[in-house]
Amino acid sequence: MAIKLLQKNTINIKLLVGFILIMVSSGYYHGALFAHYGFLKSSIFILIGGLLYLLTLYNQLKKKDTIVFNITYLKFSLFALFMLGTLSIFWSVNIEFTLTKWLLWLSSFYIFYIAYHIEQTKENIFIIVFGLLIASGIISIIGISQYLFNFDFIAQSSPPASTFGNKNMAIQPLILMFPLSLYLLFLDRLTKIQTYIVGFLLSTVLIYIFYSTTRAGWVSVGIEILLILLFLFINRSNIDKFIKWNKTKTFTLIFSFIFNTVSSILRALSHKRL
Repeated sequence: MAIKLLQKNTINIKLLVGFILIMVSSGYYHGALFAHYGFLKSSIFILIGGLLYLLTLYNQLKKKDTIVFNITYLKFSLFALFMLGTLSIFWSVNIEFTLTKWLLWLSSFYIFYIAYHIEQTKENIFIIVFGLLIASGIISIIGISQYLFNFDFIAQSSPPASTFGNKNMAIQPLILMFPLSLYLLFLDRLTKIQTYIVGFLLSTVLIYIFYSTTRAGWVSVGIEILLILLFLFINRSNIDKFIKWNKTKTFTLIFSFIFNTVSSILRALSHKRL
């Protein structure tokens, strides 16, 4: 079956989600070709981001004969700053460090440009958020496996690091994803299977953040929960607009609580064994 790269005048959202899953699954690697074990992940991110950028640019050219770039003082300033960073490679003491930071800047540009041209419909937002939750689940499951079973097939400087080399870096996207997972759970369009999947993935995210033993991660999740509760309390008269609940979600919540409790017991037992 052929995969459409473009769909309805925009990038195929499912293809975009597939690329995101590839990026988060790519682990850190240290070998002769890579002086720094994080360079492989950055390279994959840039290659995929560049491909998506070219597809988006091609789509814009397909709809119009020419692309008009409006130059503003802000755009010119950002471009000048980017060029200054690019030229800094000629006087940089650590070229590898310069390339790593330059790739971060370039990836930020790719992400902004692609996101700006994605058609913002409820269906697209649902697919993207669900895909991001699956990506968070992959990160978490790998990290949990590293913690419980001492898997070391992926390079780690601060375990359990999942595919990011450092646990502090690994939990950063999970903290950003946590509120979006609740957004999915509160939707009324979820089927039973989707509700169970969301509950399971949300549990794995919380377990991995707990296993990471990073206080900043714990505090961040706690603040997010408090702010969400505060928002719901302030809008309690219209809470039905934000939360669609049913028995399946109640069962999922109970399952998540039991799952997290069992994981806490396993963590305690693993510490006792050590």
